[in-house]
This record gives sequence, C-alpha cells and structure tokens, in this order.
Amino acid sequence: MDEFEPTAAARLIEARRGDQRLSVRKAAMTAGISEGRWRQVAKGYQAAAGGARLPVTVRPAPLARMAAAVGLTAADLRSLG
Repeated sequence: MDEFEPTAAARLIEARRGDQRLSVRKAAMTAGISEGRWRQVAKGYQAAAGGARLPVTVRPAPLARMAAAVGLTAADLRSLG
C-alpha cells in the first residue's frame, strides 16, 4: 500500500470521472487546473526532488471545480464528512 492515499473526495471524483469515461485531460481542462495537478490530487501525492513523495493538499475551490467537472456537487463532497 502506498504511503500516501488520495482523500475520500478525490477517490469519489476519480470514480465519477471513470464512470463517465472522461479523460484526465478533458476533466482538468473543464476544472481549470493542469492535467498534472489533477493527477497529483487523484494519487494523493506529488513527486519532489530526489524521488521523494509529498502529500497533496488541495484548496476547497479547485476541489469543487474538479467535482463539478465530473457532475458532482458540493453536497456530494460534504456527505463524505
């Protein structure tokens, strides 16, 4: 198991993206974030110098845009706790 896990919100967003057969590129473009950032949030970590991994934190606004890009609402995310 990876040291870093995506948040429940990121897992839900990725599941919905997969259900919709929406590419990361298209979803990220719709959300107004980079494809790389989308992947970081989805994985729960970002690569650092020397191959180290750092946990990803994402502000509420970009996370809400990611959710909206796949048809989820703020209420859907709040229901996760």
